Amino acid sequence: FTLAEMSESRAGLDRMLTATGDVARVRLYVRSPDYSRALELARHLDAVLPPRVEGLGVAAPVPFHYSFHYSGDLPLASALVESIVQNQLRSIGWALVTIALLLLLFSRRLSSLLAMAPVVAATSGLFGLMGLLGIELGIATSMFASLAVGVGVDFGIHFLHRFEQEQLAGHGYGEAIRATVAKAGRALYWNAVVLAAGFAVLMASSLKPNHTLGLLLAAATLACYAGSLLLLPFFLRRGLRHGESLPASSVLLLPLLVVLCYAAYVASPSPLHAQEIRCGKPPDAEATGIMSGIETQHRSLPRVLRMHITTRYREGERLATVFAGKEIAAKTLWGAVDGDPKITQILYVFSGPGRMAGTSLLLRDFSDPARQDATWFYLRAFDHFERLRGAVESAVIPGSALTYEDARGFIAVARYGFRFLDTEPAAVRRVLGCPRTPKIADRLGYGAIVVEVDVQRQLVLSVDYRGLGGAELKRYRLTEAVEFAGQAFPASVLLEHRVDGFDNEITYEYWSPGESLTPEFFRPEIADGSYLSRMRRLLAQIGLGELIEAEIAAANAKVRAYEERWSSSKNAAGDGASSEDAPSE
Repeated sequence: FTLAEMSESRAGLDRMLTATGDVARVRLYVRSPDYSRALELARHLDAVLPPRVEGLGVAAPVPFHYSFHYSGDLPLASALVESIVQNQLRSIGWALVTIALLLLLFSRRLSSLLAMAPVVAATSGLFGLMGLLGIELGIATSMFASLAVGVGVDFGIHFLHRFEQEQLAGHGYGEAIRATVAKAGRALYWNAVVLAAGFAVLMASSLKPNHTLGLLLAAATLACYAGSLLLLPFFLRRGLRHGESLPASSVLLLPLLVVLCYAAYVASPSPLHAQEIRCGKPPDAEATGIMSGIETQHRSLPRVLRMHITTRYREGERLATVFAGKEIAAKTLWGAVDGDPKITQILYVFSGPGRMAGTSLLLRDFSDPARQDATWFYLRAFDHFERLRGAVESAVIPGSALTYEDARGFIAVARYGFRFLDTEPAAVRRVLGCPRTPKIADRLGYGAIVVEVDVQRQLVLSVDYRGLGGAELKRYRLTEAVEFAGQAFPASVLLEHRVDGFDNEITYEYWSPGESLTPEFFRPEIADGSYLSRMRRLLAQIGLGELIEAEIAAANAKVRAYEERWSSSKNAAGDGASSEDAPSE
């Protein structure tokens, strides 16, 4: 019912309940899912659901036992990816074993295994590079290796065969290598170019797995070609003279190379793309002092604010096609900050659009890191204020790229350690913020942030948010500032969400609440009325009542207009019309 209440298009109850009423479906909507986060969610549910399900027993003549299972796109995709990745990794091993056996069978010499050196080095090196760049194993990223083994071994076989022919002709090591490169080098070169170009065609695909597979296969082909020219002369330097057997020490270098490259993949740090942006160094006292001053400024000033959020999807993004020619309704939030620097309470209430009016978020933030912050959420369908538990910091405010953590309006020193990225004092400084512990990083969803600060005005100019693997998530950029109560605050900002391909333009307005903000105003109890009714009373006291009343009236009018259109379309289609026939908003 909460989903139906929030949705601008009616959610049919048949999607949440079977016709017999004995099975219900609970849907979890996740943002930017990936394999590792899906596994984390499954582990969490496995831990918390069984004891809750066991407590659902009902009095009945026949004992009734509840049970649950997972379904839907995310569990299916997770199981599919896990199965494919495991099978692909096994196929790499079997491909190497099979090729090794074939080489030994037809050449009858241990030295023939050297033909595998370039492909082993190339694929292992690419896996190590993926680890350094934070690229996780998936369907495409695990598939390329077994294909590259079969394609890349050709370079080594061709090179070794030509070298053996030159050795049998009586040439020494140096002459044989030069002759091999002179006679077989052009063929190897064009073989690599043609194969890489053929695989690179996949990069033109609109499907990301195909794009990634084409890129990796082309890179592996070129790496195998380069490895044949660079590694084989090194391995051949002490062996293969007139049929002389290759020293065992040279052959043993192959598994050693595999172990070293695998260690590079497993032990590689979670990176950020720029070499200078690396966590692990101790915080800087001056940088921490600047960020602490900005935090104190935002905590200590009581204020009422209005945020107007518009959304624009970038051309080429999937949702840009969905919303083509349609207006995306802007969101309006009213906020209140109590101004207590030690226990800061922040309230946000939607006044529109449509059914979002009344949706509320209450944050109780302690400056003391030893005390636990608290968050409450309210929907019109609730009959109480819902206390949110767990890692709620990375949850996203509807209709924006702001998480609950970002909505505070300041960056908490208790959560981050700060140091300067630039070395010389200036009016604008670049500060790197690293989560103080891995647990904090996991809760925030950020591996690091890069902050540009106007030191004199104590104003954040931009923030680059990086994921746990170093990928760029989003960018906050100040476009206009305003003076309020003698301090600088954002007046207009742009939030560029790199993952989901949309931008938020947010404008801010500020007012002084006077003496109107009392502890009762932030109390999460239904007896004190909804947050929307409290906000309306507060704004009436400070002379803004007409503004919010007009916004609420517009939101209610939109809901009524939608209901009328939906009712008309249902009547026109007959009693058999389903909720899917409703016009979209």
